[in-house]
Amino acid sequence: IGENVEIFKSPLPETLHNLSLVQGGIGAKTGLLVIGVEIAGQTSVVPGANEPLGPETNLLLLGTRAQREQFRDQFRS
Repeated sequence: IGENVEIFKSPLPETLHNLSLVQGGIGAKTGLLVIGVEIAGQTSVVPGANEPLGPETNLLLLGTRAQREQFRDQFRS
């Protein structure tokens, strides 16, 4: 994968509720890669890019700590 890159899980921020991954623009705004979603305990490694995500969603993300911090700052609820 690369040095300083890690996989982490994050609850879907409120600012992204009911938006699709495309509409939320996580990758474009932070450089993070969404590698999966977890909804009600079920993980999908191929999330639908145009499906709206709800408050019960956890994101599985790949990126650096700096990108992770940018994600928190950008999508803070």
